[in-house]
Amino acid sequence: GKEIKLDWKNKAGISNLLTIDAAVTGKQIPDIEKEFEGKQYSQFKKALAKTIAKHCAAFRRKKAKLLTNPERLIRLALRGSKTANKIAAVKLLKVKTKVGLV
Repeated sequence: GKEIKLDWKNKAGISNLLTIDAAVTGKQIPDIEKEFEGKQYSQFKKALAKTIAKHCAAFRRKKAKLLTNPERLIRLALRGSKTANKIAAVKLLKVKTKVGLV
């Protein structure tokens, strides 16, 4: 059928898209179903694509800005790596102590 309804057994694809729409917009699935009642799958898919593109726009802008300055990006990555290593070292010491390796 062409009905846009949550039905994992018979309409797994549309159900997945409804779930994505709900996650991105914060809307409830019954509200999304009602919004697209009587509409074609293609209309729902186009609207969802626009919703996702809008949702990801800020990330794309930030990514584009970071990519204009590769040196800064490398510095940020190195700083993050150092921080992660410090946290991991403390955690590893705790684990080794608990299992009797230290």
